[in-house]
Amino acid sequence: MDRARFFLRWVASPDGRKVLRYGAVSMISTSISQSALFVSYGLLALTGAVWCNVVANSLAAAPAYFLHRRWVWGKVGRHDLLREIVPFWVLAGAGMALSIVTVGMVSHLGRVHEWPHDLASVAVNGANLAAFAGVWVAKLLAYDRVLFGTRDSRISFRRMLSADPQGQRPGAVLADGERVVDGSLGA
Repeated sequence: MDRARFFLRWVASPDGRKVLRYGAVSMISTSISQSALFVSYGLLALTGAVWCNVVANSLAAAPAYFLHRRWVWGKVGRHDLLREIVPFWVLAGAGMALSIVTVGMVSHLGRVHEWPHDLASVAVNGANLAAFAGVWVAKLLAYDRVLFGTRDSRISFRRMLSADPQGQRPGAVLADGERVVDGSLGA
């Protein structure tokens, strides 16, 4: 099976849709935090880069929680303080701590080397982005395995990497009429 067909099958699978939605929520929350950081530090210079970074990431965290819980993992009903809310904020705090370190280092470099504020602002936004990109996969795993995923809804990374992203058993006939033969597609 060629890579394009495999990718399209994976995107159509429950796992593929979940990972793509997780990515979309990440883009939304990243847009919120990057915009808030750019406006508060880059344009208005309200305070130091680290404090602007903390505020920007805090603004993005609440919508991220609700979007992850409802849209990505499909959870509705009461929110569990100990199983969902506290672990989510611990993970958000860990990402924010890494972001604080990277933004602080870049901001310090900008002051030491007397970068113009425009350059420092772009570098600070880049440091924030790099920090959260570094924890993206770890957060996906934690959200799926600990916070929001259930035993029946967890992403199967083995299935994602196999020749059969929809988890069909040998002999199954797929929607397009193809038959699964030993984990791969046959005629």
